[in-house]
Amino acid sequence: MNIFQIFFQNVFRFYDKTNIPSAICKALFIKDKFTQSQLQLCGSYSNKRIIWKKTLVSLLAYIFLISSYFLAFTLAIIYPENRLTLSQFTAVFHTFGAIIMSFYLDPMLSRSIDSASENSNWLENTYSILLGRLLSYFFAIIVLIIILSFK
Repeated sequence: MNIFQIFFQNVFRFYDKTNIPSAICKALFIKDKFTQSQLQLCGSYSNKRIIWKKTLVSLLAYIFLISSYFLAFTLAIIYPENRLTLSQFTAVFHTFGAIIMSFYLDPMLSRSIDSASENSNWLENTYSILLGRLLSYFFAIIVLIIILSFK
């Protein structure tokens, strides 16, 4: 059911006594009496937990992050006389996504994770950011397919 949560909580529990590689190996191979009732499991994914404003901001940030190389080098191919200048725009396009990530999404997520553990705000923020990231990949794939189909 929540096999990934159980696995990583076991890794963290073993990490208290050893290092990361040993903790991962122990979590994979040692079956002890650490049951699911002793774990603090997160709630399941639900559309009710999504904050759409944060999802859209995450979508925008990841669109810039994942498509910066593609966009800059596509412009360099379209305008070959300016390809050196246009290929250097990769950093400019990537910067927009990095600024959104570093000044809005990361601090918001960090604050919500560091707040009281009874508050489920961190889970809503995490789900919203992950959904935005997933949507950005789908959007980039669709745009790529459309561009390639017209060539």
